[in-house]
Amino acid sequence: MYEYYMFNKPAGYVTARFDNRYPVIMDFFKEITNPMLKPVGRLDLDTEGLIFISNDGKWNNHLMSPQSHISKKYFFWVLGNITDDNIAYISNGVKLVGTDRLTLPALLEISEKSHLGKLPIYARGNIYNSLRHNLDSTPITSGYITLCEGKNHQVKRMLKAIGCYVIYLKRVKIGGVSLDDTLPLGKYRKLTSCELKNLYK
Repeated sequence: MYEYYMFNKPAGYVTARFDNRYPVIMDFFKEITNPMLKPVGRLDLDTEGLIFISNDGKWNNHLMSPQSHISKKYFFWVLGNITDDNIAYISNGVKLVGTDRLTLPALLEISEKSHLGKLPIYARGNIYNSLRHNLDSTPITSGYITLCEGKNHQVKRMLKAIGCYVIYLKRVKIGGVSLDDTLPLGKYRKLTSCELKNLYK
């Protein structure tokens, strides 16, 4: 029987079944005795948020195939300012360092502009600590970016292309399914039949 789970990944865990250096997200599923369960796609070690876990290989391939063009939406905090020109640039695709073609267009939305001293506690880390003497003079911006690709570190590389450094990243939506707001970090639940249908739209 196929199983489908929504998982709220914490930072500090590798998206894998096994790893020699870091804890893996499948450690959270030890109580489920299904050796065929595996992550659908990946999230970086320091990225939080929505990821699916399943033993349905055909479903996994559908979600991750570039031909499916399934969107992924991320919430971010970055060091730097984002202008209207930056938003337009991202919307036309970006040539990433080390590549010779443009990414697919992405949607960039700005939520808040502030300074590092106002960075929420959940997003603070080594960068915050290293710049603690410049908290009020270091600009930060939060927002959402939605893309239909999954290149290595793509969100970070796209935002770097407009002069911004990602300090917090969380995936909040895949296709038509949003991360359950009531699901704490490190917890999972089964996908509903409605959510499964939405992923095939």
